[in-house]
Amino acid sequence: MAVTASPVIHTIVHVEVPSKDPAKLTGFYSKVFGWQFGTAPGMETYHMAQTSEGGAGFAINAYEEGQTLVNYIGVPDAKAHALKVTAAGGTISHSFSIAHMGHGAVGADPEGNPIGIWQQDESATDS
Repeated sequence: MAVTASPVIHTIVHVEVPSKDPAKLTGFYSKVFGWQFGTAPGMETYHMAQTSEGGAGFAINAYEEGQTLVNYIGVPDAKAHALKVTAAGGTISHSFSIAHMGHGAVGADPEGNPIGIWQQDESATDS
């Protein structure tokens, strides 16, 4: 599911929830909140819903060992903000790009809490 609206900078743009049964969990959130989930080509195990017009996205992905819930914060430049995270005492464990969507990174704050950053960029290519 492509998100076309520009994210608001320095606010949560989406929440990513790992699930051992994504179909069951997307059904739960659809029934409770009326959210409609979709996937993008090549990302069939990553289900995303837009929670409101221009609002944050909510993603459910197939669980991998050690995964936790991650809040992604919108930034104008993912690489620059990854450097800010490490300079402020946090860590970056994974940086990535998704074709036609953008660039992101996942890491932790100084106390080990997961943090994600996301830069929307429709000209992005996969990394």
